[in-house]
Amino acid sequence: MEWLRRLEALPDSIHHFKVRVTELADDYLATLKVRTPSAYAAVWRDYQLRLSLESQAVYDELSDLEGDELQRTRKWQREEVESRSLPANFGIRTTYEAMSHPKKKGQFILAERVQCDDLETFLMLDLLRGFAAGHIPRRCDHCGRFFLLDSGYDIRYCENEAPDAPGKTCSQVGAHIKERRKSKNDPVIGEYKRAYNRLKTRKNRGQLSTDDWNRQVAEIQNLKEMAQRGDISLARLKEMLNGF
Repeated sequence: MEWLRRLEALPDSIHHFKVRVTELADDYLATLKVRTPSAYAAVWRDYQLRLSLESQAVYDELSDLEGDELQRTRKWQREEVESRSLPANFGIRTTYEAMSHPKKKGQFILAERVQCDDLETFLMLDLLRGFAAGHIPRRCDHCGRFFLLDSGYDIRYCENEAPDAPGKTCSQVGAHIKERRKSKNDPVIGEYKRAYNRLKTRKNRGQLSTDDWNRQVAEIQNLKEMAQRGDISLARLKEMLNGF
């Protein structure tokens, strides 16, 4: 009967965990400017503090109640707080066992075996250990699915196949999008493209030979690189490109 009860609770447990972790990731983790284990620990503190304050506010509202009404309201309040929170205290059974090293033949390691009473406890333990190690869930800026950010770098795209570009990952598609946005907003690139398009139009009209086209494109590319390095100003770049 106990196993049947646990099996029946699985769908609600998984749904609750998904909703709460999504809230934590979108409302707290996504806004971080610094991605370190210390920052993740501070986020968890803030999340737990909010839950504690909400719980206390409800208790304060119960001060005028008594008897059965008070007990019923307190029961509802506990259930309400539990439904809006992620568990941080849970019972687990831990043992340590010697096992063969997964990579070094003939050597052993001391492994930790953890037994959890339910799935949500296992998921929470894995999530919090990930936080402690510097790993957090993050929503991909391209497909919107979650992936595991396992370093301090500000990675915004996952390695799953992009839904709108079969055969390419979101990180590959995202890199091209980022580069296009960067180029669009870069005044140096804008001036270079205008000069390049003028040369291309003249070449298509037969006003430039292939040799002249190649030489002048190389020249404007050199001017673009000089401006990007800061060797010449944007105003000087415009002036020089107007000669092409």
